[in-house]
Amino acid sequence: IALERTITRADFDGWIAADVAAIETALDRALSEAKVAPEAIEVELHLPFAGRTIICRIDAVFRRGDRWQVVDWKTGRAPRDAAELRRRELQLALYRLAWANRVGVAPADVDVAFFFVADELVVVPERVLDEAELLRRWTAAVGTGTTGR
Repeated sequence: IALERTITRADFDGWIAADVAAIETALDRALSEAKVAPEAIEVELHLPFAGRTIICRIDAVFRRGDRWQVVDWKTGRAPRDAAELRRRELQLALYRLAWANRVGVAPADVDVAFFFVADELVVVPERVLDEAELLRRWTAAVGTGTTGR
């Protein structure tokens, strides 16, 4: 597989909880099985959202025909149940919105997935929050981000 750049140990800075060699091996295997090179790796996007700026560090983005796929690598194990997966999906919904804004497409044209390195398992949520649902869930958890002054 031809990458735009080589994945290096520096790419794994945030992944210190796992063994770097094992991660490199799993990622090499996953990328080779994907049969397509990522369009972007480790992209930092700033998403204005709910009166705040959310920093989204997207691990990998693939182009699949006229659609995009954002993949978030996780060094831990896959979720044990649907409730745990739902808690993690908020991050994917934010990443999807950030990538859609960057490339100028509707969020519905961006697919998302987790890749759990320890299990070498891709998990695609059955459903991803749309922007209105994301905003409702976000404000219920953290508020609007405005001071009211």
